Amino acid sequence: MHRALERQIKRYLGEKTKISSKWESLLEAMSQTYVHFDEDRNLLDHSLELSSKEFIELNKKLASEKEAVEKKVKERTIELEYEKKKLYEITQNMATGAILLDFSGRVVFINKAAEEIINYPRLEYENLEHEKVLNKFFETFPDKMVNALKMCIDGKPSDIPEAEYDGKVFHVLFQCIESENLTKEHLIWIEDITQSKKLERSKKEFVAIASHEMRTPLAIIRGQAELLLRHKATSLPKEMAEKIQSIYNSSIRLLYIVNDFLDITWLEEKRIVFKKESFDVIALIKEVVYDLKENADKKNLKLVFNEPSNYLPNTIADRERTRQVIMNLVANAIQYTNGGEITLSISQTGNYFLKIFVKDTGIGIELEKQSTLFQKFQIASKVFIKSREYGSGMGLYITQLLVSQMGGEIKLEESQLGKGSIFSFTIPIAGSLPAI
Repeated sequence: MHRALERQIKRYLGEKTKISSKWESLLEAMSQTYVHFDEDRNLLDHSLELSSKEFIELNKKLASEKEAVEKKVKERTIELEYEKKKLYEITQNMATGAILLDFSGRVVFINKAAEEIINYPRLEYENLEHEKVLNKFFETFPDKMVNALKMCIDGKPSDIPEAEYDGKVFHVLFQCIESENLTKEHLIWIEDITQSKKLERSKKEFVAIASHEMRTPLAIIRGQAELLLRHKATSLPKEMAEKIQSIYNSSIRLLYIVNDFLDITWLEEKRIVFKKESFDVIALIKEVVYDLKENADKKNLKLVFNEPSNYLPNTIADRERTRQVIMNLVANAIQYTNGGEITLSISQTGNYFLKIFVKDTGIGIELEKQSTLFQKFQIASKVFIKSREYGSGMGLYITQLLVSQMGGEIKLEESQLGKGSIFSFTIPIAGSLPAI
């Protein structure tokens, strides 16, 4: 009995020892886990502490940047408001009228000058179509306004050079502006040119009257000088004959200048009536070459017409004015050519025009003068300014007016100093386009 109890006690103690050993291992493992947990927690706390600091710094930086941006926006807004106000004040107080219409024709903006020109109070512009708003102003030239607006829609600026209204003269300019939503708005500028037109007309009237009054005494001087040279040249001393010849030459030159002034006045005012006739321009060129051949021979120049081998149709224009154009171009070529030749040629360009070329081997035209060559009082080359033989500077301007009013176009094809120039002009073919 005693032995059995002893064995049970030994077995119990052995099992207790095993259980205690297991608990110790478990407790040790749990202890190690808590150690690692504490380390991870400390690391996490440290990381969170650093992240919190960085976040606070970043937040401060963002706040500072936001404040700087808001300050810039505020400053820029003030600047834009100032510029907008300044631009508004400028447009409101300028002498030129300005009207901005949206695509539907409603008035977006109108300044004081435009209001005064059209004689409408500002409040009446609200929500009214431009046909109604501008009807009073444009009622005398509605077709021109419609055409100008149509060109504006097509992207081409256009204008009405002289619009007479309420006893005044205005220059009306149409421009098309693309807005932010890609729709087009019409900007109309209205400039009062009444005083300048009156001054211009006064000048033209003065020139016309003065030129007309000068023709008679100049013609008398020319006639008397010619009479003296013709009948008394043999009995006059040589020196006296030379002076009379100088008087005769100067009177002719002055008559040419006076005639140029009269031509310009009449052409600019479109007072010249052009005849509309069909004629053979090749025959006309031959006549001009024959008439000017003597002038070319005096300078030892060849004057040549390269007649085309193919058939060319008749042209439709004013024959005498066309002759004047060719004469002017060839006479210029002779004047500015000291050696070589002047060549005329003609060809058909497209279905509607004939093109006449005048080529010379003369001194050429400076590049800076080429763009203003067809303006008033422009001498083709400064080489001739020191010469006694230069003209009034109106020949090419007159020629340009003649060609344009006959339905053609004139231009300088090319020119090189020391090598010569090529001029050309077009003239309508009979039966193709209305010539005049």
